[in-house]
Amino acid sequence: MGRIITLAAAFLRNKRGNFAVTFALVAVPLMLVVGLSLNFVTAFKHKADLQEAIDAATLAAAAETGINVSESQRTAKGIDFFNSNFYVIPATVVFEYPQGAVKGTAYYSVPTFFGKLFGKEKIDVTASALVGIPEDGSMEMVLALDYSGSMNSNGKYISMRDAAIAMIEEFKLSPAKDKIKLGMVPFSEYVLADIDASYIRVVHPSHYGKTARACLATRFSPFSTDGNSPDPNVEDSKWPTIGLPANFSTASSAAGAETQEQLCTTKNGKETCEICTTTVNAKGKAKTSCSKVGAAKTAAASNKADREKLVSEYALSDPECQTYQDSRLLSVPLTAKHDDLINQLKLAKPVQLTNIALAMDVSWHLISPQAPFTQGEGQTGSKPKRYVVLFTDGAQTVPGYGSGPGNGQGNSGRGNGNSDTFTIQQAERNTAELCKKIKADGIDVVTIAFQLGTGNARNQMQACASKPAFFFETQSQGDLAAIFQEITSLASQSLYLRE
Repeated sequence: MGRIITLAAAFLRNKRGNFAVTFALVAVPLMLVVGLSLNFVTAFKHKADLQEAIDAATLAAAAETGINVSESQRTAKGIDFFNSNFYVIPATVVFEYPQGAVKGTAYYSVPTFFGKLFGKEKIDVTASALVGIPEDGSMEMVLALDYSGSMNSNGKYISMRDAAIAMIEEFKLSPAKDKIKLGMVPFSEYVLADIDASYIRVVHPSHYGKTARACLATRFSPFSTDGNSPDPNVEDSKWPTIGLPANFSTASSAAGAETQEQLCTTKNGKETCEICTTTVNAKGKAKTSCSKVGAAKTAAASNKADREKLVSEYALSDPECQTYQDSRLLSVPLTAKHDDLINQLKLAKPVQLTNIALAMDVSWHLISPQAPFTQGEGQTGSKPKRYVVLFTDGAQTVPGYGSGPGNGQGNSGRGNGNSDTFTIQQAERNTAELCKKIKADGIDVVTIAFQLGTGNARNQMQACASKPAFFFETQSQGDLAAIFQEITSLASQSLYLRE
């Protein structure tokens, strides 16, 4: 009996095997927790896949076009697209059709490993998307593309060009392509544009209403950041130009300069002539005064045919602006003829300096419904989604005008420089002000900082973008195609994808 008691006491004192017993007790709940965690990880992954598939399927259902397309046809298209993108089957897909839209909802259940032990046999996963019918949407986008001389380096402009063309080609495939208007402002130091002569500085009123091809330069303060139509009666509200046709007989922009020209018109078979004198004052403002003279008193009256021929010719008069024409840098107003932009992009080549402020000024007017460019719809009618996409590889290198004392850096015809500043820093401030006003006008600004590195130029591009997702930056030419593709996706989703 003593031996038995001794052995029993030793057994009770022995702690070997406690871990095995403890593990056996906790193994079951531990396995349940691990299994459930794996179930939720799987459900999370399936949720992402499900959302992506229903987004694509709902877009496909909404994009189904034709005469009297039925809801059943859209549903069939959506289900087919869903099954092609979501490989974890079975899943339930339902399409509904609220006014002017398609709503797709997908359901999927992830089975649990040990769910029966605690009453959770499955985890339900749901995803939905609401997409507007494309025919109900419209979009306007202006591409402000940097064609300054630095874009020649290593063929950078070619990478930009090809990426932009790929974007346009994708828009051409949209079922709503006729409601997607695109425009382009290829900019460097100047912007070449076809524009009514009444919006160009120092032009005789007899030329108003005629289209001139000219290299637009930076406007004077405060109009350099003004989105309103230039006033034909206010010279400083108009764009200066270096390329006005010679027959427009502009006054010199130098202070005190004076030019004189004789103009004749014929009405009801009767010819009337006048001699007009244009004078530029110390502040660069031009004033034109005319006095009528009899046709018989002018030698030019005997050569009416030659005068009419001269007026009909719009050859660029400035060799520097002719470079823009030769480099095919003509701006393209908003148009649904997307091949017009593609053809222009294929021909354009870089020249000269970088004038971002001017590019934003012209882009704002290009997308505006008011003169001088009237192709935009603005915030009336169908109220299209509007974008300005600004691409640049460099900082501002052209001075701009602002109120304040002059600083001796030049005044480009503004007199003695005492009325306005004319600096690169002012041009940068003008760009910031333009970005602010353009966004306030309901236009989304997308910016691409290409090889800008860090510093003020990069920061300004970031600040100019409407939101963080609309700012892109890269040091690599190889990234440009993906960036423009992302912009295409953003623009398309903002048109149609509502939630």
